[in-house]
Amino acid sequence: MAPLSGASKTKHVAWRMLLTTHGLLVRRIEERLTEAGTIPLDWQDVLMALHEAPGGKLRPSDVAEFVLLSRAGISRRVERMCARGLIQREQHPSDRRSVFLSLTEKGRRTLFDFWPVYRAAIEETFTAALTAEKADTLSAILHGVLEKVGSDHHQTIYPAGITEEPQVGAG
Repeated sequence: MAPLSGASKTKHVAWRMLLTTHGLLVRRIEERLTEAGTIPLDWQDVLMALHEAPGGKLRPSDVAEFVLLSRAGISRRVERMCARGLIQREQHPSDRRSVFLSLTEKGRRTLFDFWPVYRAAIEETFTAALTAEKADTLSAILHGVLEKVGSDHHQTIYPAGITEEPQVGAG
């Protein structure tokens, strides 16, 4: 294997830094969430997907796409979240083989309670290190990477952008 040099080395270092930063940020945010006694970080994305879904319902495969999980991975997560009473399965009215997922009232309250803790953890671990200009630059860079890999996922994650805490009763 030939050693990297010049621009290739710089880009490889950037890649490694992205992976390391992501891993450390997730670890620190999960620590804050555990200390606060909230849900696991990887449950938040399911709750948010259902909260923002038109009509508040999604098929499990749509949730899997939203959170970038396999069908098996989403099945396990959904099972655990249903057992905790955060989400529920509903049969499709005209197709008994199809199932929709939706938030329960407990799930909606949990998301509402989770959000301030999560926002504070993000601010403490990530945004505190960024100026508005650096955040714009980083967003533009990551947007370009997502476009390069042919993903429109960045448009489906937070279509309107998350600017406020989720509201109980909304969705």
